[in-house]
Amino acid sequence: KPIVENVEKVAKELNGVTIVLKGKQDIITNGISTIYCNQTGGLKRCGGQGDVLSGAIATFLGWGICKSQKRWIENRSEQEISSEELPLLAAYSGCKVTRTASHLTFEKH
Repeated sequence: KPIVENVEKVAKELNGVTIVLKGKQDIITNGISTIYCNQTGGLKRCGGQGDVLSGAIATFLGWGICKSQKRWIENRSEQEISSEELPLLAAYSGCKVTRTASHLTFEKH
């Protein structure tokens, strides 16, 4: 719990920036809301996995921004995502995808 509190404090002091702390479970916080990604990953992290994670987060964030700016036509009615939730959701999605890919690769090789 002290680790979570420290990460939340840093996010608050940086004016609500979203922070991802990788670990046994990834901690994602903006200092107000904190979520965890417990998706099973590979048993060992490889070099460059953080690069893949940051790229996935940036991609999901970009898609979310495009959606919020209505840059494409949607045929379905979907729940709106607040601008405060968007970075948290993008970070969680990036963590989940990266952990899943790592787990599947580790199982195969």
